[in-house]
Amino acid sequence: MTANASSDGKGALPGAHVSGGDPGIDEKVETPVSLRAKVLLGAYLCVLLVITVAAMLWVWSAIPLAAREKQPSAPQRALESAATPQAGDIKTSDPSEPSHYSRGLAKVLREDVLHLLLVLIMGVLGGTLYGMLGFCLHLALADFKPQWNCWYLFRPFLGAGLALLVYLAIRGGFLTLSNQEISLSPYGTAALAGLCGMFSEQASKKLAEVFRTLFRTEDDVVRSQEEKESKTKGAVNKTGRSSAPGAVPDGPAQ
Repeated sequence: MTANASSDGKGALPGAHVSGGDPGIDEKVETPVSLRAKVLLGAYLCVLLVITVAAMLWVWSAIPLAAREKQPSAPQRALESAATPQAGDIKTSDPSEPSHYSRGLAKVLREDVLHLLLVLIMGVLGGTLYGMLGFCLHLALADFKPQWNCWYLFRPFLGAGLALLVYLAIRGGFLTLSNQEISLSPYGTAALAGLCGMFSEQASKKLAEVFRTLFRTEDDVVRSQEEKESKTKGAVNKTGRSSAPGAVPDGPAQ
């Protein structure tokens, strides 16, 4: 009974070598993720999503205030003091008026700094949404692996960093858009940052392309020319013309 179990690999302890296989390779037994770890990771993503949405709304309401915020001159201050309501006046609150926190944020930070803060927040939001999508998908497929826990923890902040780099590249003129107003509108800024946070792989490839274009060396130029020549030769060979003398081109496929 013991010999059969050891010969076919059944009943072996985790991490033990199974006879009959490659003696230089040991089977790796993956430790399943506990229910507590899954709950904590899901709660982390949900809390991060709520925080980023609240921060996005806060910064969003402060951007138009910062655009109108200017240092008042002496005559303007005199007019504002004269327009201050007296003790007997009844002051009604406007529901559409921005909150005190939004006005305070607009006074502390400039409009361009608020745009940068919005980009970071939306990058975290996009990365969080992508992480939640992968988390739910692998839970449904029952193939959640513990070695990906760090990826779920840091994926939102990776999206924020890439979104900031892409935004700076656009504002700096290294990247061009079909509609340049996107880089100036809060709606376009938020959408671009959120998409960069979700699709970080595509954003990193675009940044790598920009880097190769800016810092292209002579070796890169020679390599690109060689690649073009090899592609041209490959296209000629596919048409049935071989570079070897006396070669007979292949006939049509039957």
